[in-house]
Amino acid sequence: MPQLDISTFVPQIFWLAVSFAVLYVLMSRVALPRMAAILEMRAGRIEGDLKEARKLKAEADAAVAAYEQSLASARAAAQAEIAGTNARITAEQDRRKQDMEASLSAQAATAEARIRAIRDAAMSDLRIVAADVARTMASRLTGSDIGTEAAANAVARTLDQA
Repeated sequence: MPQLDISTFVPQIFWLAVSFAVLYVLMSRVALPRMAAILEMRAGRIEGDLKEARKLKAEADAAVAAYEQSLASARAAAQAEIAGTNARITAEQDRRKQDMEASLSAQAATAEARIRAIRDAAMSDLRIVAADVARTMASRLTGSDIGTEAAANAVARTLDQA
């Protein structure tokens, strides 16, 4: 193998050094600056994207906070509306209950007055009937007529004692 021949080592090492130097110069002057520029451009784009993502996240957080605030205020307004409606309904129920109680009290008073009038009329008729029965019974038992007024007085005394 010719590359392992000791007599050709010095020229091989020379050309190795020359090739290395040329490749080093080409890499350091041409390829590496281009790669560095590409890497810097990518880093700049990534940093810009991260800044944009942070900005959008902040906007999204602000939008979520505004949404939650509006949702909370809407809930509070709904609760206030419900409370107001409940208060109006309760007041209306109380008013109707009072109206109904007043109406029922008036009807009860009217009914009681009618019952009293009917009872008084019945008692009056009862006194008349009782006086007539007492007069008839006294006539049959004693054979004499005691009179309507005397029978009415006797019935009145008896009913007043009871």
